[in-house]
Amino acid sequence: MWLNLEAPRHRPVTRLAGTANALEVAAQPDSSHVVVAVGAPFAGGGPRGADLLNLDVASGETSPLLERADPSESLDSPAWWPDRGTLLFERQDLSGQPVGAPGQEVPRYLSRIERVMSDGSARGVVLDEGRQPSASVDGTRLVFARTRNTGASLLIWSQSDGSVQTLVPEGRFADVAYPQFSPLGDKIAFVAPQSGLNGSTEKPLLALDALFGPTIAYAHGIPWDPWVINADGNGLHRVAQTAGDEPSVAWSPDATQLFVYSGVGSFVVDATSGEVTPLTFVQGYGPVVWLAQT
Repeated sequence: MWLNLEAPRHRPVTRLAGTANALEVAAQPDSSHVVVAVGAPFAGGGPRGADLLNLDVASGETSPLLERADPSESLDSPAWWPDRGTLLFERQDLSGQPVGAPGQEVPRYLSRIERVMSDGSARGVVLDEGRQPSASVDGTRLVFARTRNTGASLLIWSQSDGSVQTLVPEGRFADVAYPQFSPLGDKIAFVAPQSGLNGSTEKPLLALDALFGPTIAYAHGIPWDPWVINADGNGLHRVAQTAGDEPSVAWSPDATQLFVYSGVGSFVVDATSGEVTPLTFVQGYGPVVWLAQT
């Protein structure tokens, strides 16, 4: 879907055949190369999983970029490396049991982070354990989430020496998802559920905030909020209480706003003040990209 925020209404970019459905998307900043993770049963029979398809946004036509090698894997969470020629993605192992710590709403399959060239060649492993990668604008670092039976965490991998630094340790949140480097490279946004907060320094919701804040549909599941942390690990704070249902988050091209996309509606959030503009008619799951108009 395209969504024009100057005149908010969404329209389809493409339509997929049969039972296939679009799960996640990655796009070059100028929209020159868009990749979609598309879920479908494995060819010849097998469980549902995702393949990576090229999408021509002008025609709506799709073509294979990287397809599953066997029915035990799923190729998800595409994200472009800044060199414009390398695509990162998450390879899930569907043959095992999902993992998740107590309190996690969404157990996840074991996964690793891989890369592939934009023409579908040279597939390789970047990290043996991790999910939902996002690269810094200068290409020197990679932020990712990790899920274990002991908890969920956010980490940064350095391309120069292969070292891994913990940004958000296990136990701080019941879960974390969809980390995204800002376009300036100095901050990282992500989403986390309101339940299971540990050691929060934030003030509790006042009664009036609870009454007049964003409308919440708790029946859909545990509500999640957008958070931001500095890339050096300092300054962790909740940007706003949007209470989205399994949301994702994306930065605006100028890094001043966040777009929170969820199953109970979407929200445009001022990254500094936390002011929230609800878009209740835009609902769904999975990551989105915020592109500048060209």
